[in-house]
Amino acid sequence: MSREPVWLRGELVGSRLAEGEPLPEAIRWIDLDEAMRAEGGSLQPGRPAIPPRLVGTLGRWRLAGLRPLVATCARPVDVEPEAARIAALEIDILTGGTLDAIRILPPGPMDEAADAGARADAPADRDSAATPRLDRSLFPRIHAALLGLAVGDCLGAPVENWPQEKILRIHGPFRDFVSGRGWGPGHPTRETTLALLWFRELASARTVHRPDDRDRLAQALGRWALGRPRDFGHLTRGVLRAYLDSPPVPASRTIWEKAGRKPEFNGALSRAAAIGAALPHDPDRRCASAIAASGMTHPAPVALACAVALADGVAAALASQDPLEAALAGAWHDATAAALEEVRSGWQPGGSDWNSHERSHPLKTIQAAFWACRREAGFEEALLDLIHRGGDADTHGAAAGALLGALHGADAIPERWRSALRVRELIEHLVSRYRGALE
Repeated sequence: MSREPVWLRGELVGSRLAEGEPLPEAIRWIDLDEAMRAEGGSLQPGRPAIPPRLVGTLGRWRLAGLRPLVATCARPVDVEPEAARIAALEIDILTGGTLDAIRILPPGPMDEAADAGARADAPADRDSAATPRLDRSLFPRIHAALLGLAVGDCLGAPVENWPQEKILRIHGPFRDFVSGRGWGPGHPTRETTLALLWFRELASARTVHRPDDRDRLAQALGRWALGRPRDFGHLTRGVLRAYLDSPPVPASRTIWEKAGRKPEFNGALSRAAAIGAALPHDPDRRCASAIAASGMTHPAPVALACAVALADGVAAALASQDPLEAALAGAWHDATAAALEEVRSGWQPGGSDWNSHERSHPLKTIQAAFWACRREAGFEEALLDLIHRGGDADTHGAAAGALLGALHGADAIPERWRSALRVRELIEHLVSRYRGALE
């Protein structure tokens, strides 16, 4: 018979609670050890497996006003404190930053054999049995979302980070793909390349949120980097170098912390849009997958929350629902919710700060994307209006294009854009593969 562990006060990791601050009444504690066993997850240092259902539960607790959330986990006897700390950092990222603190508890006098037996009895992936089936009628919309993502990327790449005045001076009010900044007409950037990489994994009946998935995708990112892509961000470059010595998510968190927790970029949002297109029927897995995709390279809490908001918006658009309202309904992150509320209240892209040093902030991208999909104009006019306003045009265009494509369908995307799109056949192939994987 196992004995009760001695719960000792442990280290607070990444806490947003001041030292000695009393915990407010609206608080929820979660025993991560017990929760993982119940859901079939694992707290193995360096390879924690967070079940999607648990990620969704934590997000719903946040929405219910339970603040802060403090998780506790006992450090196994054979695990060094530093390894436990790194594992806790990864848990913080993979749960979307919903936890205010994680308490690492020193090993207590518990029956290790009984505990190991309980872990062995847990199902490998409990949430998979309850995964709903994807409605086959959504495939044309999924196809349109990916086409829209690529079109928006290609329209914005030649004028990325240009102010509106420069765009009009050099290209005028263009309506077709143009060349510029090393990009030819219809040539995609990393926004499309990496979005299709993640979609390909899901189309091949694989998951993208588990430890093995992160290892596999890290290798794919490394192969992509070997090709010396022109649009290789310095944050992603540093993260890929760190992959050589550390698992992907802790590596990205380490780079981010070394930079003073300042970098809050939008580089993972196109991946989130592709995940929303692939998993419109499974909100918990969609949330966990979007967080994991962003966490590999962009672990800032606001980036994780924006990734989930965009994935939820694309999923809602596929079902002809309001993308903004869907994103707001699941927004547990205060800054993300506030940014979306501004769009609901009439926010518009542009202004003096649109091309500031924070032009690639994820909040700007989701505001631009949801603004575009609320326009009364159709796909073409809404997307061109956004691109001509400048800013981080390729990322804004990719996110908005995914939403607009999911809302309006492929027929709303001009044929002249579709025919000139260099990845058109690849997108058709991946959607066909996804359909086949489900049949």
